[in-house]
Amino acid sequence: MSVLMIGPSNSGKSTLLKVLSSHQDTNASVKKTTAEKQFNELPPTIPTVGTNILGINVGKKCVVELRELGGSMAPIWESYYSQSDGFIFVVDASNTQQISSGYAFLKDITSDTQNTNTPILVLFNKIDIPTMTNVNEYRELMQLEHFMKTVSSLSYLDTSCKDKSGIEDVCKWLRCLKDVKR
Repeated sequence: MSVLMIGPSNSGKSTLLKVLSSHQDTNASVKKTTAEKQFNELPPTIPTVGTNILGINVGKKCVVELRELGGSMAPIWESYYSQSDGFIFVVDASNTQQISSGYAFLKDITSDTQNTNTPILVLFNKIDIPTMTNVNEYRELMQLEHFMKTVSSLSYLDTSCKDKSGIEDVCKWLRCLKDVKR
């Protein structure tokens, strides 16, 4: 099973991949070093040019392939749609300009006929960063109500890679996706 992780540049997709990977390791009882326990630091990343691929164990004998495409690759995202069983669309909730451009990207994804029944998870990432925009305002900026009415397979979560809020919910969504695709 393959899930495409896309979104504007600097929304936190690469960091999310690393956090999901370490979350998987934590759930598998892998011991953390003393430094990792003491400091809850984000793993270093650089903007993705191309793709990053990571396999995440989501259940017994089931691995979901997460394929991250860099935001700079938006013009060719469409060529990957047919290979995907689901989408994780990541947007930086602390950046109102990115939320606005995120709306345009999400509209393109949901209006493509090959994605009609493909599950989409919208992640409002970086919710740990203080901003003047509250949760309801960034959902309004993305016109999430409209998408929820027109795209039956769309859901959303608030996440923070820094404090790990919402990460377990992303894993649950991936497990549910696995169950739906059986």
